[in-house]
Amino acid sequence: MPNSINASDLKILAKARLDDAIILYKQQRYEGAIYLCGYAVELALKYKICQKLGWNKYLPARFDNDRTFYTHKLEDLKFLSGMQDIFDDQNTPLWAYWSTMTSWNEQLRYNIAHKSKNDARASLRASIRLYKELIK
Repeated sequence: MPNSINASDLKILAKARLDDAIILYKQQRYEGAIYLCGYAVELALKYKICQKLGWNKYLPARFDNDRTFYTHKLEDLKFLSGMQDIFDDQNTPLWAYWSTMTSWNEQLRYNIAHKSKNDARASLRASIRLYKELIK
């Protein structure tokens, strides 16, 4: 990711990655669909961080040397976005969607293990629902 990116661009990119995941799913490219689902959630979390902190960009120049925000770890981004209490509440449907995404990491782009249609469908459902929650 560049040093900084407009928050509005993060929102657009998150939606684009979801759309790409849907296309891959329909083409039975389940591993790619799952990877892009997680990437969409990552981008949506970074958008939410911008909203929460009142930033127009992710990251403002003063954070160029702060590695805290330079992460792909969804758990860390969840905390930074202020969504931890909401996503970790087992009494809400969001918990189940979040739980589906917790196994995602950026290293999945190198994964050659075959994923099932059901795995991809679960990732799509979860990422679409989390996206809607994060972008609102």
